[in-house]
Amino acid sequence: GGKWIAVKTTPEQIPVFVKAGSNLLQKPLFENTTNYPADKLEFHCYADKGLHTDTYYEDDGSNPNALASGKHELISITTRQKGKQYRIQIKSKGSAYDGKPENRDCNIYLYGFVKPRAVIVNGKALQSWVVNGKTIEVKDIKWDGKPLEIYLR
Repeated sequence: GGKWIAVKTTPEQIPVFVKAGSNLLQKPLFENTTNYPADKLEFHCYADKGLHTDTYYEDDGSNPNALASGKHELISITTRQKGKQYRIQIKSKGSAYDGKPENRDCNIYLYGFVKPRAVIVNGKALQSWVVNGKTIEVKDIKWDGKPLEIYLR
Protein backbone atom coordinates (compact mmCIF):
# COMPACT_ATOMS: atom_id res chain seq x y z
CA GLY A 1 0.00 0.00 0.00
CA GLY A 2 0.92 3.62 -0.36
CA LYS A 3 2.98 3.09 -3.52
CA TRP A 4 2.53 3.76 -7.20
CA ILE A 5 3.86 1.10 -9.50
CA ALA A 6 4.31 1.67 -13.23
CA VAL A 7 4.18 -1.52 -15.27
CA LYS A 8 4.30 -1.87 -19.03
CA THR A 9 1.38 -3.95 -20.25
CA THR A 10 -0.08 -5.28 -23.45
CA PRO A 11 -3.67 -6.39 -24.09
CA GLU A 12 -2.41 -9.98 -23.98
CA GLN A 13 -0.63 -9.59 -20.65
CA ILE A 14 -2.25 -7.45 -17.97
CA PRO A 15 -0.81 -7.85 -14.46
CA VAL A 16 -2.97 -8.59 -11.45
CA PHE A 17 -1.86 -7.30 -8.07
CA VAL A 18 -2.99 -9.29 -5.04
CA LYS A 19 -2.80 -8.23 -1.42
CA ALA A 20 -0.63 -10.44 0.81
CA GLY A 21 -2.77 -12.80 2.87
CA SER A 22 -5.48 -13.07 0.21
CA ASN A 23 -7.08 -16.43 -0.51
CA LEU A 24 -8.83 -16.58 -3.87
CA LEU A 25 -11.18 -19.26 -5.12
CA GLN A 26 -11.24 -19.77 -8.87
CA LYS A 27 -12.63 -22.22 -11.37
CA PRO A 28 -10.68 -23.74 -14.23
CA LEU A 29 -11.26 -22.04 -17.57
CA PHE A 30 -14.67 -22.82 -19.12
CA GLU A 31 -16.55 -21.38 -22.10
CA ASN A 32 -19.97 -20.59 -20.61
CA THR A 33 -22.11 -21.36 -17.57
CA THR A 34 -23.61 -24.48 -19.16
CA ASN A 35 -20.08 -25.91 -18.93
CA TYR A 36 -19.56 -24.71 -15.33
CA PRO A 37 -17.16 -27.14 -13.62
CA ALA A 38 -18.97 -27.47 -10.27
CA ASP A 39 -16.73 -30.36 -9.22
CA LYS A 40 -13.45 -28.47 -9.67
CA LEU A 41 -11.95 -25.77 -7.43
CA GLU A 42 -8.69 -23.86 -7.54
CA PHE A 43 -7.49 -22.05 -4.43
CA HIS A 44 -4.80 -19.37 -4.79
CA CYS A 45 -3.24 -18.41 -1.45
CA TYR A 46 -0.82 -15.51 -1.00
CA ALA A 47 1.44 -15.72 2.03
CA ASP A 48 1.37 -13.24 4.86
CA LYS A 49 1.97 -13.44 8.60
CA GLY A 50 -0.99 -14.02 10.84
CA LEU A 51 -4.49 -15.35 10.25
CA HIS A 52 -6.47 -14.67 7.05
CA THR A 53 -9.94 -15.98 6.13
CA ASP A 54 -11.93 -15.47 2.96
CA THR A 55 -15.40 -16.90 2.25
CA TYR A 56 -17.03 -17.63 -1.11
CA TYR A 57 -20.62 -18.27 -2.11
CA GLU A 58 -21.71 -21.07 -4.43
CA ASP A 59 -25.15 -22.22 -5.62
CA ASP A 60 -26.69 -23.97 -8.62
CA GLY A 61 -26.48 -20.82 -10.74
CA SER A 62 -30.15 -20.89 -11.74
CA ASN A 63 -32.25 -20.48 -8.57
CA PRO A 64 -32.86 -16.74 -8.01
CA ASN A 65 -33.97 -17.51 -4.42
CA ALA A 66 -30.95 -19.66 -3.49
CA LEU A 67 -29.74 -17.26 -0.82
CA ALA A 68 -33.15 -16.70 0.79
CA SER A 69 -34.07 -20.40 0.65
CA GLY A 70 -30.73 -21.56 2.04
CA LYS A 71 -29.90 -23.60 -1.07
CA HIS A 72 -26.32 -22.47 -1.27
CA GLU A 73 -22.90 -23.18 0.13
CA LEU A 74 -20.29 -20.98 1.76
CA ILE A 75 -16.72 -22.16 1.23
CA SER A 76 -14.17 -20.61 3.58
CA ILE A 77 -10.42 -20.81 3.30
CA THR A 78 -8.20 -19.79 6.18
CA THR A 79 -4.43 -19.49 6.11
CA ARG A 80 -2.31 -19.05 9.19
CA GLN A 81 1.42 -18.61 9.53
CA LYS A 82 2.94 -19.50 12.87
CA GLY A 83 6.73 -19.37 12.81
CA LYS A 84 7.85 -21.41 9.82
CA GLN A 85 4.65 -23.42 9.69
CA TYR A 86 1.60 -22.69 7.57
CA ARG A 87 -1.86 -24.11 8.01
CA ILE A 88 -4.52 -23.94 5.33
CA GLN A 89 -8.04 -24.88 6.32
CA ILE A 90 -10.95 -25.27 3.89
CA LYS A 91 -14.51 -25.62 5.19
CA SER A 92 -17.99 -25.84 3.72
CA LYS A 93 -21.10 -24.46 5.39
CA GLY A 94 -24.63 -24.50 4.09
CA SER A 95 -27.17 -26.92 2.75
CA ALA A 96 -27.24 -28.98 -0.40
CA TYR A 97 -28.42 -27.38 -3.60
CA ASP A 98 -29.35 -28.88 -6.95
CA GLY A 99 -26.21 -30.07 -8.70
CA LYS A 100 -23.91 -29.72 -5.68
CA PRO A 101 -21.13 -32.25 -6.20
CA GLU A 102 -20.52 -34.83 -3.48
CA ASN A 103 -16.79 -34.63 -4.16
CA ARG A 104 -14.59 -32.02 -5.74
CA ASP A 105 -11.13 -32.06 -7.24
CA CYS A 106 -9.05 -29.27 -5.73
CA ASN A 107 -5.79 -27.68 -6.77
CA ILE A 108 -4.07 -25.32 -4.37
CA TYR A 109 -1.48 -22.79 -5.49
CA LEU A 110 0.63 -21.14 -2.79
CA TYR A 111 2.53 -17.94 -3.56
CA GLY A 112 5.27 -16.46 -1.40
CA PHE A 113 5.43 -19.43 0.95
CA VAL A 114 8.78 -20.87 2.00
CA LYS A 115 9.43 -24.25 0.36
CA PRO A 116 8.30 -26.83 2.92
CA ARG A 117 9.96 -30.13 3.76
CA ALA A 118 6.52 -31.79 3.83
CA VAL A 119 2.91 -31.14 2.86
CA ILE A 120 0.40 -32.87 5.13
CA VAL A 121 -3.28 -33.20 4.16
CA ASN A 122 -5.66 -34.29 6.93
CA GLY A 123 -2.80 -35.90 8.83
CA LYS A 124 -1.25 -37.77 5.89
CA ALA A 125 1.97 -36.77 4.14
CA LEU A 126 1.33 -35.90 0.51
CA GLN A 127 3.88 -37.00 -2.07
CA SER A 128 2.47 -35.26 -5.14
CA TRP A 129 3.23 -31.59 -4.47
CA VAL A 130 5.74 -29.62 -6.53
CA VAL A 131 7.52 -26.30 -6.52
CA ASN A 132 7.16 -24.49 -9.83
CA GLY A 133 9.33 -21.36 -9.73
CA LYS A 134 8.08 -19.46 -6.67
CA THR A 135 4.78 -21.33 -6.53
CA ILE A 136 4.01 -24.42 -4.47
CA GLU A 137 1.42 -26.55 -6.27
CA VAL A 138 -0.69 -29.07 -4.37
CA LYS A 139 -2.87 -30.78 -6.96
CA ASP A 140 -5.58 -33.38 -7.23
CA ILE A 141 -6.86 -33.25 -3.68
CA LYS A 142 -10.21 -35.01 -3.39
CA TRP A 143 -12.53 -32.96 -1.17
CA ASP A 144 -15.80 -34.36 0.14
CA GLY A 145 -16.93 -31.12 1.79
CA LYS A 146 -15.69 -32.09 5.26
CA PRO A 147 -13.06 -29.80 6.81
CA LEU A 148 -9.75 -30.05 5.00
CA GLU A 149 -6.50 -29.27 6.84
CA ILE A 150 -3.26 -28.74 4.98
CA TYR A 151 0.03 -28.12 6.77
CA LEU A 152 3.28 -26.95 5.25
CA ARG A 153 6.21 -27.94 7.44
